[in-house]
Amino acid sequence: MRAPFDLSKLRTRSPQGFYDEARLSKLTHMVGCRGLHEEYLSQSQFCQELDARRQWIAANCGGDHAIEPIRDRHQRLTGRVFRFADANEAFAFKMQFPISLLRKRLNQA
Repeated sequence: MRAPFDLSKLRTRSPQGFYDEARLSKLTHMVGCRGLHEEYLSQSQFCQELDARRQWIAANCGGDHAIEPIRDRHQRLTGRVFRFADANEAFAFKMQFPISLLRKRLNQA
């Protein structure tokens, strides 16, 4: 019988996927993006918008970062928050992408 899967090895290889208090305490610079979710945008537009942001982060950010959902009081998705360890990276990200996609959809209708 094989040994069970060891999650500690996975955590050391890809720490991006695990959020703990120590990691989140270092990601103090946040940029929120309201309207960045599938229920508001079409699935293809959501994927394009999120992928563009992920590619920009991969190309331009050397520090740690995290992407988390934003929920309202009824636990419905309302957007995403992008957390950065570096203030300059957060500022550059905010200048590159709109912080609200709500008007973008209204203008397209």
